[in-house]
Amino acid sequence: MNYYVRLVQGKGLISRLIEFKESEWPSHVELLETDQDDVPTRVLGSRYPSGIQIRGYHDFPVRRDRWYKHAWDMEACATAWAELERLIGRKYDLRDIFGLAMGTDWHQDGRYICSEAVAWAFEKAEYPLFNLTEPVRRIMPAHFLLAQDLRRYGGERCV
Repeated sequence: MNYYVRLVQGKGLISRLIEFKESEWPSHVELLETDQDDVPTRVLGSRYPSGIQIRGYHDFPVRRDRWYKHAWDMEACATAWAELERLIGRKYDLRDIFGLAMGTDWHQDGRYICSEAVAWAFEKAEYPLFNLTEPVRRIMPAHFLLAQDLRRYGGERCV
């Protein structure tokens, strides 16, 4: 198995809200598992309404996606996947999405939006992607484009 960070531009209402406030690309981030030939098998991340779960690669409609690998340690994404599995069943923080849109911190402890769940997993795996002095609850999907330790892997899929 191979593991990656998957950035997604979604087609749903929450995706449009995130794009309106933060950027046009991306609106979602999750971890991706592939087989040895890099054929996608499943993803792990936080989505509305069910929260953190393992899902199929094609379970949600997307406009486009890109895969990223860790620049210096391929095991970093696999270790982050294992850490994020510990949060399976946690709820999605929809209130925080509306707070972000209004420029207000409405984060609820124990609930996760997609970007903070993935950032948290990398911190717990001891491969932090962002400044450790800032709370991961302020990390948005577009911030992953600026993470120095992530490198784009392969092409881009547009639907």
